[in-house]
Amino acid sequence: MARYVSVAKTSDIPAGQKKRVELDDKDILIVNIDGKFYAIDDRCGHMNMSLAVGKLTGKHVTCPFHGATFDVTTGKAVAKHSEQIDQYVQSMNLPIVKTKDVKKYNVRVEGDNVQVEVD
Repeated sequence: MARYVSVAKTSDIPAGQKKRVELDDKDILIVNIDGKFYAIDDRCGHMNMSLAVGKLTGKHVTCPFHGATFDVTTGKAVAKHSEQIDQYVQSMNLPIVKTKDVKKYNVRVEGDNVQVEVD
């Protein structure tokens, strides 16, 4: 049965910022975009790199390892890898980098608690 669990205070994550939390043995990235909170898996769908150390630009977070970009509102991969990675892969005759979408979690705010739905 799904349940909501408090993972942070709203004041812990100012607008335009992100925070990694651990919940039920999962690493989850919480992002505040203009006062609305979103949650996705913190691990890149390609190499399991933490997205919390990646760059957040608007609603997109970029993997610091290979440059994949994810929409934090949906978990969808919007760019599979950086242009530099693409050039390197082609020059080395390597297989194309395959990046999977990451899981999106439902989020609600109760009082000043940011809560994530888990099952």
